[in-house]
Amino acid sequence: MAKPIPVVAIRLVFLALLILIATVMVRRCGRPERTPVPSAPGPTPTTSAEPGTIDPVTGLLVAPGWELVAANCNACHSTRHFLRMRGTRSTWDSAITWMQKNHGLWPLQTDVRETIVGYLAEHYGPSEASRRAPIPPELLPPNPYPTPARREVRALTGR
Repeated sequence: MAKPIPVVAIRLVFLALLILIATVMVRRCGRPERTPVPSAPGPTPTTSAEPGTIDPVTGLLVAPGWELVAANCNACHSTRHFLRMRGTRSTWDSAITWMQKNHGLWPLQTDVRETIVGYLAEHYGPSEASRRAPIPPELLPPNPYPTPARREVRALTGR
């Protein structure tokens, strides 16, 4: 009669398989030598979309540069990941630099990078609607930590 396999051994094998799969997935998206292709993983943009509309596949606003954003950014994550982020040209440029340095994003040609950054800054830049109004100071709790400005006011006013 065969001896049963201990549950601990089954769990260890399962855990090892999960780690192997996760490693392969991370490396697949993080190889710097990889170059983007139109059929990159992720949604393929609908090329027949009308300018000014939202592409039903990617969720991007159809405008000059949107296909480059879809081809390069959707290779590793969905557009929902970065469309919640609003930013200026420098914010988007810093995000690309950070992804290249920390996550293996491939080098982008200068004109491609400029097109992507310009598209994102123009159509997904900061807006008043995306920020709440500041809380009035009288509604904020007192700050217990002394700051140089607070020390200066106390010294001048005695409060």
